[in-house]
Amino acid sequence: MNIEEMLEKLDKGLDVRVKVRHMTFTGKCPTYSKVAAIITNSAVGKVDELADAKIAAMTVTGWEGVTEADIFPDDGDSTVLVPFDPMLFEKIIYDKGEWWKAISSKVTESVMKRQAIKDDSIKNSQAGTTAKQ
Repeated sequence: MNIEEMLEKLDKGLDVRVKVRHMTFTGKCPTYSKVAAIITNSAVGKVDELADAKIAAMTVTGWEGVTEADIFPDDGDSTVLVPFDPMLFEKIIYDKGEWWKAISSKVTESVMKRQAIKDDSIKNSQAGTTAKQ
């Protein structure tokens, strides 16, 4: 496998899709260390944002099925789909608890599964083996 194929494989392993009611959010999972740092910093009060909202904000790169009414519940049109815009998402995500709770939960689960696989791989590798070059 060449470097380009490895990078593509690593990127593909980070893909995430989260369904919240009729909406689907897509993105790339952050690394284990980034998620752990966000959770730790939030727990000790070093950040203003909630960890779940911060994780959602850094993960989502697209959505499907989001309407004006999802953004403006009081007077938005539920028949008008809103195209994803990163600035719009960044502006609204911190006020959308239902969204960030579901997104963060899925991301954290995915990150922890990936880390467990890596940890098991390290434990199961034989000491003293050498990689092919």
